Amino acid sequence: MKRILLSAVSVVFIFCFFTLNVSAEILGNIYGRVIDKETKEPIEDVVIQISNVFKFKRALITTTNSKGEFFFRKVPTNFDLYLYVFVMSETSPKLSKYYSQQFELKVKIPRNSNLYLKPIEIEKGVKVTGFVKLWDGTPINSAVIDISLKKQTNKIDTIFVEARSNESGFFRTQLMPLNIDLRFEVSHLFSSDGKICYGNVTKIFKIEKGKPTDNFNIFIPNIPTEIRGLVTDFNNNPISNQKITLYYGTKSLNNSLDCRTDKNGKFIFRYIQSGLIKISLPYDNMDSLLFLKTKKIELNNDESIEFLINLNSSDFRYTIVRKSFSK
Repeated sequence: MKRILLSAVSVVFIFCFFTLNVSAEILGNIYGRVIDKETKEPIEDVVIQISNVFKFKRALITTTNSKGEFFFRKVPTNFDLYLYVFVMSETSPKLSKYYSQQFELKVKIPRNSNLYLKPIEIEKGVKVTGFVKLWDGTPINSAVIDISLKKQTNKIDTIFVEARSNESGFFRTQLMPLNIDLRFEVSHLFSSDGKICYGNVTKIFKIEKGKPTDNFNIFIPNIPTEIRGLVTDFNNNPISNQKITLYYGTKSLNNSLDCRTDKNGKFIFRYIQSGLIKISLPYDNMDSLLFLKTKKIELNNDESIEFLINLNSSDFRYTIVRKSFSK
């Protein structure tokens, strides 16, 4: 009987020991360093974050010290972790030479070990300047220039604050990366009197080291096509300052422009490529929008489209007129 009891106790002890060892989580440390790609000098104040939605209730965050070093201690091992690097030039004087950027690395701490990362290299940036003008040299004021990467890289997001042109059409960007194709998307293009809204323009530029950075000029092409219209109320009186939204695209309505009618109830959109279009306008502070029927219209270089929009109590009428282009 004693032998049987002793065997049972031994089994329970072995089972408990095994359970405790299985349930005990093995922890390790992560060591890393951030340096300048060109000079190899350490970079301070870079934000580092690691996360794993299955292991952490919240992300672990730290910043690099004066030696460019960062540490994460007591991190679960043998699990895939995502390490995010944030360089935010506007938050620290130590980062003022570097363009704002964010990217991720997938890492794993070996079981019963620590992880020593290779140095993470960060590039400096440069500022670029240019002008936004019409084909005839007329400057565009208050144009918005949004800049993004042309192609996806390991950077999940490159952070740029939009640039805007002044009265002479001049704009200056924040720090930008070198030797990467960048997409400049220009929107909010209006004539000086605000009566004409031009379609968005996209240009691809590459900033090369040692090359001039003051000639990134963007011109609105002279494509003589228009979408114009007249908006009148129930009594056929023109409606001024009425917001008009144009949705357009070659295959889908993935672009939009806003403008307002002038004192005569007229509006004009220019530089609109052929394809699908749809116009909407809110009326009399209504929450619902009144939409024109979507219609595919092929615009030729010598033609324009005119909408005659009349609002009445029972219907929303419109007419599409095709005619030769004229100013």
